[in-house]
Amino acid sequence: MKKVLIFDYGFSGWKLGSLIEKEFPVEVKRLIIGGEEDLHHQTNWEIRENAKVALEPFVGNVDVIILANPLVAMIAEDYLKLEFPEQKFIGYGWNLPDLVRDTKQVLVIAPERLGRTEQYQKMKAECQGVNIKETDSQRWLDLVKSDINLEDTDLIEDIKGLTGGKMVLYNARLVLMENRLKEKVKWKVEVVDFFGIIIEILGREFAHDFRKAS
Repeated sequence: MKKVLIFDYGFSGWKLGSLIEKEFPVEVKRLIIGGEEDLHHQTNWEIRENAKVALEPFVGNVDVIILANPLVAMIAEDYLKLEFPEQKFIGYGWNLPDLVRDTKQVLVIAPERLGRTEQYQKMKAECQGVNIKETDSQRWLDLVKSDINLEDTDLIEDIKGLTGGKMVLYNARLVLMENRLKEKVKWKVEVVDFFGIIIEILGREFAHDFRKAS
């Protein structure tokens, strides 16, 4: 049986593991180290090194390590692949240009810091002809958890003109509240979430080994 390790800083890693267990016949291990709020105060070097130290004992002992925190994935995935070339990692390594190829309007909901990373900016630069706008995911989390209508906030400006476009979620906590988000938005947009794409990549990775009948 294939072994998959979920590496995360918060509860959402448990949820992702459960989704993977339902989808694939794998053994899922979870490494949830906490401190998600402190993560945003760490330097890029600290994020990379902390991930390296935490994951080193598992390298070679699992088939895939999934970086379930989008910020960690964006900052540390390339570094970890260089440090541990024999280990398979899945994180941000899905191609944003492919994701938005069939649309002209995209709203990326992500931590503000993630949008400033070199990896994200490189992917965005490849999306020629696509209008991509970033918005801070914390503000959307606050909205989803409240009883306030979207129309009564300035966030309404984020989705004007987005009809027929895509909303990409780079925030795991927001993914867990995706249904409430859709209720708030009510726009005709396609919501693409980080977890769904990880599962899609995992399915391709092990396509010849396993796939539960749908």
